[in-house]
Amino acid sequence: MTHSLVAALLLFPLLVTAAPRQEDAASALLDQFSADFIETASRSWSDYRVCEYRSKTDDKRDFLGRSFGRDVFPANAHIRWKELQVSETGDSRSLHLGLVAVTFQDPAAANRVYARLAAEPQPYLLKTKIRTRYKALIRGDSVVILYSETHGHESLKRFFEAVDKLPG
Repeated sequence: MTHSLVAALLLFPLLVTAAPRQEDAASALLDQFSADFIETASRSWSDYRVCEYRSKTDDKRDFLGRSFGRDVFPANAHIRWKELQVSETGDSRSLHLGLVAVTFQDPAAANRVYARLAAEPQPYLLKTKIRTRYKALIRGDSVVILYSETHGHESLKRFFEAVDKLPG
């Protein structure tokens, strides 16, 4: 997993310049994190299921407001979202990962939001039923947020340990 994350992060500036819009590069990064999560979660399984949840952007904007504060993400920020659950075939338990890329009008706005999220001593989403850990990363004009309701599971611990080693 670490190699593909590192490769994605090294290629991110290329994706930004090659893609017509920064949001497309942010989506590619979310796809890479998703693939790495699925690989980490299913490493010891023969067969597994992946469920991706979809919802409207307004729902996710509201979720971000409740989780981080209504004043953190401006209305003109573009939101890309993925939410996954991965489970071994036949097992009713699953591992959860949410991924958000919020793209701002300029890098300074993204840096301000990232600094606020990264400075949080207890990186957990607010007002959630399940204690949900998050990790914020800055990539150009985008803030990427990874969060998990099952962060205590060994596979998620390994995933977040690898993510914690990434710059910003």
